[in-house]
Amino acid sequence: MAPARTVVQVIRHLRMGDYVTSYLWKDVLQKDSLLDIIQKFINLQVKKEKVPQKDGTQKEITKKSVIFPRYHQMDVVRQLIQDVRTNGPGKNYLVQHSAGSGEVQLHRLDRLPARQPAR
Repeated sequence: MAPARTVVQVIRHLRMGDYVTSYLWKDVLQKDSLLDIIQKFINLQVKKEKVPQKDGTQKEITKKSVIFPRYHQMDVVRQLIQDVRTNGPGKNYLVQHSAGSGEVQLHRLDRLPARQPAR
């Protein structure tokens, strides 16, 4: 998995003659990465709502939406998982995000099994 794309890394890639968007085909569209995204990151959200009708009754409708992670969200989750696999559980992590961007991360991290440290 590729590390997070910081401004410094983007500038470094540009100096190496690489495109700013090269992460898309180098990191995201690789076969193993794409399968990982489909299996672990894409989430179908189903909500039922009651909608008022003209005759005064309410009709229940089902709204479905696909939640697809942004690159930086997916990347930080992959980094956290890799760190836990390498160093074991028990560390605290702080992930800064704007409102609404945490669902995919929290959803993904709750599936990470706790690993017992080697004795």
